[in-house]
Amino acid sequence: MSRFETLIRSRRARVAIAASLAAGGAWAFAPYALSDVGGEAYVNAPLTRIVAPIAGTVGDLPEAGSYLGAARALRLVTARAIDREALGALESEAAARAAARDLARAQLSELAAMDLKLGAHARAYGRAAVARLAAGSAAAQADDAACEADAGEARAQQARMTALAGQGFAAA
Repeated sequence: MSRFETLIRSRRARVAIAASLAAGGAWAFAPYALSDVGGEAYVNAPLTRIVAPIAGTVGDLPEAGSYLGAARALRLVTARAIDREALGALESEAAARAAARDLARAQLSELAAMDLKLGAHARAYGRAAVARLAAGSAAAQADDAACEADAGEARAQQARMTALAGQGFAAA
């Protein structure tokens, strides 16, 4: 084999040729991939329409070819009507929040009224419970007095029967 054939058949040479072809293609395509404007853009550039952010009328435009510095501000578009879209959204949000606030205040006043009513019920229940317990205590004392009276009568009956039994008038 000749040296040229050996060079062509070697893997390193084929890889080097393929890499150089890929690098050449990337180098040729790089200006189009890496920049927004190509070399021919100034000559064959399409017209670009710039849309104003607001609807209105165009005012005094600068003359063609004049230089505008960055510090110079131009009012090119004068609005026909005030844009109230963002203000309308804020007004509706404010109305919704005011309605929520009024609802919360109404609920708080209802809760306060219910709290007063519940306090009155609790005080009435407490008074009734105290009266019921006092009546129960008085009834228990009356029952105790009645039991003591019954016990005293039973003791007197027993003493009389014991006396009669001791005299022989009753059986033991």
